[in-house]
Amino acid sequence: MKKFITLSLMACLMLVNNKTWACADMGDEHLAEVFSIYSNDYTYSNYERLMKYWAAYTGDKTPFSAEWQERYAPWNYYFDKDCARLMLAAKRKKDEEMQLYLRNTIKYNKICDDMQSRWEYPSAEKLKVRRNTLLSIQRAAKAYGGERLKPQFSLLLMRTNMLLKDYQANQEYWVLNASKLPESVFKDMMHSLYANAILNLGQWRKACDIYVKQGDWESMEWAMRNYRNPAGIKRVYKEDPNSPTLAYLLQCYVNGGYGWEIGYGRYIEEQDEKQVNADDTKQLLQMIETDVLHNAAVRDKAMWKAAQAMLYFNNNKPEQAFKCAQEAQKLNGSKRARHCARSIALLASTGFKPLGAAYSAYVVGELQWLMDCSDENSKKVRYSSAGEYYSEVMEYIMYNYLIPRYNTKTTTNERLALMAFMDHPHKPEYYKDNEETGLSTIWGEYGMALDSLTAKQMIAYYSYLNANISDPLLRLAVSRAYKNPDCFNDLIGTAFLREGNFAEAIPYLEKVGTKYLSAKGYNDYALNNDFKADRWFTPRPRPVKTVMNNGGKDNVKVQYCRDMLQLLSTYKLARNKEVQAEVAYVLGSRYFQASVYGDCWFLTRDYVSAYDSARTYEKDFVAEAERYLQQSEKSKNPELKLKSMFALAHISYAQFSVGNLCTSGEWFEGLDDCKPIYNRYTYLAQYLKGLKTPPDYITKCDILHEFITKRMR
Repeated sequence: MKKFITLSLMACLMLVNNKTWACADMGDEHLAEVFSIYSNDYTYSNYERLMKYWAAYTGDKTPFSAEWQERYAPWNYYFDKDCARLMLAAKRKKDEEMQLYLRNTIKYNKICDDMQSRWEYPSAEKLKVRRNTLLSIQRAAKAYGGERLKPQFSLLLMRTNMLLKDYQANQEYWVLNASKLPESVFKDMMHSLYANAILNLGQWRKACDIYVKQGDWESMEWAMRNYRNPAGIKRVYKEDPNSPTLAYLLQCYVNGGYGWEIGYGRYIEEQDEKQVNADDTKQLLQMIETDVLHNAAVRDKAMWKAAQAMLYFNNNKPEQAFKCAQEAQKLNGSKRARHCARSIALLASTGFKPLGAAYSAYVVGELQWLMDCSDENSKKVRYSSAGEYYSEVMEYIMYNYLIPRYNTKTTTNERLALMAFMDHPHKPEYYKDNEETGLSTIWGEYGMALDSLTAKQMIAYYSYLNANISDPLLRLAVSRAYKNPDCFNDLIGTAFLREGNFAEAIPYLEKVGTKYLSAKGYNDYALNNDFKADRWFTPRPRPVKTVMNNGGKDNVKVQYCRDMLQLLSTYKLARNKEVQAEVAYVLGSRYFQASVYGDCWFLTRDYVSAYDSARTYEKDFVAEAERYLQQSEKSKNPELKLKSMFALAHISYAQFSVGNLCTSGEWFEGLDDCKPIYNRYTYLAQYLKGLKTPPDYITKCDILHEFITKRMR
């Protein structure tokens, strides 16, 4: 019953657990429960109702501002720091009743905090103190004789009764008093506490029906833990074919689990267990077909038929699933049940409908419907999850079932266009609106997909985005895709650059405007790093906030390409081996700087991570750097030879120490078995033995010093 403690605090302190509203936050999994009859909007609508109450009381509407909602968890605003904002408002109004209520609620909250976060069972003395505090709060609630805050003090009384385990008192208080109060968010909370009471007094079915209506999933999950199977569903159905609990049980079983615990083992068992579950599913399908759908007493036949459709889809029978889902939409039932059936029909269609104009037209209509429903439901309650159902379903179907059907060599452009559409389906103008804010870089799965294209593939894709498309679905996708020429010239030019095709990169990069470059997220970093500097000699500078002024011919990528073309030409034409070795050293430095390990990684990509590496199609700049430095290492010039050896040691360390939190005194922690590093540093150390006066970069290198003194074998 942990949720009762948490939920009952929302009127003041609200111990809210931050929950993600969309499965999209789970990376690339794109999870959704397409059969989702029950909506847990109760929790979110209560948040908003509470905030509106306290906003009206305090006159402070900060959490309703757009800026606050984007950056913070708005429902915590009024309850931070022991209700400091609420208490201040109560004192300013000289509202003694409210101050009394807040003081006692704060005491109650501290007890709840202790009960939720304790690591050890409290001592007898602590339990005694806790009980005495609860009795004190209870007396204060009972003593309140006013009318204005009657719901609040009634809620406070039922809270204390719950923690004191006086369930009989809560049952009686609800029936005789609380149930007769005017409708309010506080009364709804008391209804949940009443359900908790009757559950503990043996009326579990009645309590569960209240839980379902209230949206108390956590309590439902515990109370119905032995009924989430066909046998349990059948028992509840026989007792009451319209029990609200059936929505929970069906949803739980059909989806193979509940919420974040997706999969109670229904789809991942051993072979013999799979047979048992297949038999269970067969029994439930038979019950729906032969009993439920013919029972005149059943009010929501659409729900049962939609469940049947989803079970068929889960058992790899998409055509049967589609037929059932279509039929479900025509049956009596809730609007949500019919909407689920429509969503299941779209899902099932991906398993057998052939791609083509007719199917695309159908899909476009369904996607538009999903987006409209999402927008409509999200407007009703500011923190509603109802709108999330539709957007999650669309994302789930598109990414897991429809887009993969275009994952062939001949449909690369189509797949990318659909991913572009899904990048911001509700706000296709997102990137355009953010071109001057630094948020116009394409991220996420679509960004990763673009990042995997060769330059020629990128050119073909950009051409496709600007073509006349006849297919309805692909035409919709292309119409909403971001097509900024600056963006794609930069992407194409950068792709050529990292392929090592510097001459082909320049014409595209020269077209990229100053304004677009100025908004790049790495702007400040780029201005403070010089690709002409040797990474192994240059401390990494802190970015300084500034304004970029380098577009067109001054684009740093253009400068880099021209510099590389000149160096490569000089290297190729050099007849003297020593001259060639000197140029080779510079080329090695340039290649490494533009690699994922260099300071100028922004030359070859928009973002980088510690675990990044060269794409399969691009030139391996690190390998190129090593190749040229190995040539300069053979120079007869001792200064050039030493610099090259030092550079190669640095490169080996940079590559193989990724992921290690190395620091002074522990530079080689966890790298004992890394032969490339040890071989390079050993070779360098042995060479240094023959030098009388090593240069400063050798004597001041703490990594090299630690290797020689502690690690050299």
